[in-house]
Amino acid sequence: LPSHASILTGQLPFAHAVRDNLGFTLSEDAVTLPELLSSAGYTTGGFVSSFVLRAETGISQGFATYDARFPAAASDRPFGQVQRPGVQTLEATDRWLDTLADTRAFVFFHIYEPHRPYAPPAAYQGLADPYDGEVAYSDEIVGRLLASLKRRGSYDNATIVITADHGEGLGDHGEQDH
Repeated sequence: LPSHASILTGQLPFAHAVRDNLGFTLSEDAVTLPELLSSAGYTTGGFVSSFVLRAETGISQGFATYDARFPAAASDRPFGQVQRPGVQTLEATDRWLDTLADTRAFVFFHIYEPHRPYAPPAAYQGLADPYDGEVAYSDEIVGRLLASLKRRGSYDNATIVITADHGEGLGDHGEQDH
């Protein structure tokens, strides 16, 4: 959540005051990229795969459509692991793209696949490490989104920014997670 607040506001956590994934919300006074683009005539849609980016955190401000549907939380996993599969997030994004009459749109597309516990689909389980399988599967999902934009004739005139909100430690330097 702090990283996404930074991505969408251009501010560091000490400025936007979102310091952790739980217990913090983005202030309504914060100005977000979707708000700026909306005021410039863009249709804005956000589609996320992680519970920590649910609308109640304030991260949805400025989006005309914000799709953050997740399975129910379970007692056997922390909130940070509650997610919807990226392919389902892609399906929601595609349905929204089908409704657009104007090509002036801002789409925030977030997937959560390369996170612990690493459990890639069967087609990607033969790689050296399950993390690599999740990264490869994420590439496939993003590739499907790009193909969708090409089918719609939106790709050539699009500005596409691909970013990450953190890296995985993978045991390097004693770091197991982020």
